[in-house]
Amino acid sequence: MAALVGAAELWRYEAGEIIAERGDPATGLWLVATGSLASYRSSPTGRYMLQGVLWSGQMNGLMPVLDGGPMPLSAAARTQALVVFIPRMALLEILKDNTCLWSLANYACIRSRIEYESIYTKTMDSIRCQLAKFLAYLPRRTIYLSEGPPDGPDWIDPSPVNLTQDELASMLGVARQTINRLMAPLLRDNIVVRDGDSIRVVDFKGLLAIMEEDEPLPPEWRAEILGWDEKLREARQEPRSDKRDGTHLLDRA
Repeated sequence: MAALVGAAELWRYEAGEIIAERGDPATGLWLVATGSLASYRSSPTGRYMLQGVLWSGQMNGLMPVLDGGPMPLSAAARTQALVVFIPRMALLEILKDNTCLWSLANYACIRSRIEYESIYTKTMDSIRCQLAKFLAYLPRRTIYLSEGPPDGPDWIDPSPVNLTQDELASMLGVARQTINRLMAPLLRDNIVVRDGDSIRVVDFKGLLAIMEEDEPLPPEWRAEILGWDEKLREARQEPRSDKRDGTHLLDRA
């Protein structure tokens, strides 16, 4: 704590002043002392989503400071605000030898990024785009943790996740009839197939085109989804007998 206090700086922001932009590298941790900050994200079409308001005692930037990824949301002073800024390197220096804490922090960061993306999807995307994302990576990424490029040593090839139309309707908060209507062209184009009561993805590349109708996915997520598509195609051509955990359903693709 003494080391953090020694590295901390006191910054003052006027109302409306930008603190950090989504996509920027995290330079540190912002602790709200007085006033309030707005945490938000804008779409390519100019729509605005207010993720939340940070009041005195709350912080911004912890997740990207820990996982090294870009800022998931933008932040700006909602009112005149006094903020304690702790540089990222000062925090990393204190935590560098705590392996257990890093493992927990990385897992929590992955889950937090999923939640941010899920909230944005439900708030900003069209129902068609929401359906594609929920069929593809949102349910899957809460279970499987993949790091690095497809086929890299830390990459996990997940099996298609079977979801029923009732489950999809509940996830999206729409009627089953709406899911039926949206699913028809996906079935017709052989992007998904019926597997008993469930819907199973067999063409992730086709699904990706729908997911990106509103805006592009993060590059690393896009690469991962295309990697899944390639694996499914390989599995259809040459079934494998030695699957890793979590990939056994590929034989059914």
